[in-house]
Amino acid sequence: MALVLSVGGGLLLKSFVRVLSVPLGFRPEGTFIIRTLFDRARYPDPIKREVVQKELIDRLSHVRGVQVVAGASHLPLSDTRQIGFRLEHAAPDDFHWAENSLVSPGYFPAMSISILRGRDFTEQDRRDMPLVAVINETLARQYFPGRDPVGQRFHWGDSDLFTIVGIVGDVHISALDRDPPPMIYNSMFQVQSGASERTALVLRLDPRRQHDQNLFSEVQQQVWSLDRELPIYNFTSFETLISESVAQRRFTTVLILSFALIALALALIGLFGVMSYLVAQRQRELAIRMALGADRAGVCWLVMKRGAALAMAGCTIGLALFPLGGQSIRATLYQTSAYDPVTLLLVAALLFGVALLSSYIPARRATKVDPMVALRHE
Repeated sequence: MALVLSVGGGLLLKSFVRVLSVPLGFRPEGTFIIRTLFDRARYPDPIKREVVQKELIDRLSHVRGVQVVAGASHLPLSDTRQIGFRLEHAAPDDFHWAENSLVSPGYFPAMSISILRGRDFTEQDRRDMPLVAVINETLARQYFPGRDPVGQRFHWGDSDLFTIVGIVGDVHISALDRDPPPMIYNSMFQVQSGASERTALVLRLDPRRQHDQNLFSEVQQQVWSLDRELPIYNFTSFETLISESVAQRRFTTVLILSFALIALALALIGLFGVMSYLVAQRQRELAIRMALGADRAGVCWLVMKRGAALAMAGCTIGLALFPLGGQSIRATLYQTSAYDPVTLLLVAALLFGVALLSSYIPARRATKVDPMVALRHE
């Protein structure tokens, strides 16, 4: 059982490390988030909301240590929102789904998302100008194979027609262990939708201010100087957001590894106890062997062979039973086979070596007993 749990823990640990090494598509270091909500009861006029949002971004950009500020309705590894779209000359019922976020100009530099082709949103992308969009690399690859997507157009719903002006790198949206989906970005100052009320402000900071405890109060002061009733919540770093996104996977890994360590400790204690008992039972035999000239190394190996046999039997049975347990964790593994031979062999070798060590201690103790003392005691 210790081997089964240890192999499961090893596979989950390997999978967890691979999840953490997945390219994010953006740079989280030094990036902080603050959320607010422009509810329609207080901001029924979208023009007024846009003016306040722009002013808020401008004021926060002047906070000491803030390098770049941008807004977004939905953030990666935190929010999901899908929209239906149809390519310009496709059949009326040929709709597809893509993730969506309304962002302000400067969002991609603030997130360090690479612009692969075309351009970012600008202040010229207003409500009275032609509708534009930026797509990610996955959408470009899936729906425009062999063509340049920049300049192509698509319908959002049944009416709005957007022109693609840029392509950006892929970003993981729902989780690190899921491939980046097709993504469409719209300008939050050009599009009015159900997501327009939500605003997450992304602040990229100078390294000297990343751990400054006064930062939140300064940001709060700037927000409330503009609108005292504007709610402020969820002030956190993007690194914390990433950590929270893998919390369930981390908990499962730690839990299985904890069970494996407990099972390993019980197995080793049991093996040590069994070997100590066997040595006590064979004390007279071992004393006679040593009295007749057997060397200590030979007596030690005689005892350890029994422990090695028990350890080998345990490892063999454990490896035979693991396929039953491997099925239960297969769904939680990321880019890791449930029967990864390297993990299986390493864990088996480790447990076998530790089991031999637990057998060596009573075996070593048996070689230190004076034969005459043992025989007199008998």
